[in-house]
Amino acid sequence: MLHRVVRAHWPAFLERAEEAGGLPRFVVRELEAYLECGLLEHGLVHLRCCDCGEELVVAFSCKKRGFCPSCVARRMSDTAAHLVDDVLPEVPARQWVYSLPWRLRSLLGYDRRLWAEVMSAFTGAVSSSLRRRAKACLGLPSVDEAHVGALTFIQRSDSVLRLNVHAHSLFLDGVYARAPSGALAFHTLGAPSFDEVEQVAEWTHARIVKVLLAHGRMLDGLGDEPAELTHDQPVLASCYAASAGDVQLLGERAGQKTLKLVQPVRAVRSEVRALAEFGGVNVHAEVAIDGRDRQRLEHVLRYMARPPLALDRLSLPDDGQVVCRFKKA
Repeated sequence: MLHRVVRAHWPAFLERAEEAGGLPRFVVRELEAYLECGLLEHGLVHLRCCDCGEELVVAFSCKKRGFCPSCVARRMSDTAAHLVDDVLPEVPARQWVYSLPWRLRSLLGYDRRLWAEVMSAFTGAVSSSLRRRAKACLGLPSVDEAHVGALTFIQRSDSVLRLNVHAHSLFLDGVYARAPSGALAFHTLGAPSFDEVEQVAEWTHARIVKVLLAHGRMLDGLGDEPAELTHDQPVLASCYAASAGDVQLLGERAGQKTLKLVQPVRAVRSEVRALAEFGGVNVHAEVAIDGRDRQRLEHVLRYMARPPLALDRLSLPDDGQVVCRFKKA
């Protein structure tokens, strides 16, 4: 269904975009490569077993990184397996999720250098918190004696596919410190308290303000979309603004809130300790993983590295057709 929708509407949308200034080439290449992904007429390999004679035809994939659910999901699986098998030690880990004030969405979706500095503000705040906790718990002479480990995945959309650049970081749930013998040993710190998570949110907010000031911007003075993007790529700026604001861009309902076929059900949850917000900066650190449970660790990593779109196939027994349901992966 996703392929049919894009194939049906992409030419008209592209033509309209060209009339208004055009789309960046990387957007056009991504979508057009997706439309050719997995189709035999756009390239294939023909395999044949010399012993039994069995033959197999495999279509080429687009191997893109931003949109194609199949190729991005394959990359997700490969990345998670590599991290579990070859990178991460068998020690406790914790997922830290970091989201930003809504007024930053369009700006950070466009300015990757600024986003890198904003993301470093968050990872630096979590690292500082872990080091300070380690110094107090382990009696270290300095926070520099505590060594942290982390990896971060960037997500560009939220559960309803709005533009919402945010980060999922997997931090080792403790620190490495040198034993008297000189060898590094891991020390588990356990779950952070609410006050400690709130402190991370407050530190992150303060660091973001400094980063924006260094770039000549102010957090409270940001518009809906960056001036540079509006000038250089007016079509992309319109798409960013509509996506970030969850409004219809084209058609009879242009400028109105996007209609949803299914409204999300908000479950009632018990109080979450490891969740805090300060100045629009939201930090969540409730999910902990036993590093010895490699299967669950890989599951969490797949979630962190997930594609923006996934497809659920539902078979209809009456007519044999297959229906795809879109969802946030």
